[in-house]
Amino acid sequence: LSYGEVEFGGVRNIGEVAKQSDVKTIVFISADGVSSESVGDINRAKFKAEEAIRNSGIRYSILQASALYKDFELFQIPQVLRLGETDTWPFGPVEYHFSPLSHIDMARCLADAVENPAAGNKTIRMGGPDCLTWGEFLTMIAQQAGINAHYTKGISKETLIEAIRKNPGNRV
Repeated sequence: LSYGEVEFGGVRNIGEVAKQSDVKTIVFISADGVSSESVGDINRAKFKAEEAIRNSGIRYSILQASALYKDFELFQIPQVLRLGETDTWPFGPVEYHFSPLSHIDMARCLADAVENPAAGNKTIRMGGPDCLTWGEFLTMIAQQAGINAHYTKGISKETLIEAIRKNPGNRV
């Protein structure tokens, strides 16, 4: 399935069923940076999903999360362990800032958004208390694992996109 089918199509279907079922509130987890200007497939699909929710006629809260700490165990942590001592992250740039959020805090925000009048019909950007670069975050993972790595170099978005285009479905 494509991002459009899941992120947009799935949300559109949920919105239709929600109307038929007299659902009072939709709470949607999106991503920080999603907008009409988004360029990546997933963020474009998330923007279309957000618009479908906003136009559904149902009270909504859209939570645009920077990143969730829990998500990193699926990709970043295994890759840092595999790469070992290095200064280069071969999966993208390292200078971007983000504010990772605990999955427990996200769950609390989701629950609160259902009942809190202040969250109604709003898009809320969310992040944790720390603002890190990807390089700082990856270095922190390495240090916690006892690996002497300092991620000061990455590859540009353009280089990453080109590598993916040349090798669709394969590891970059």
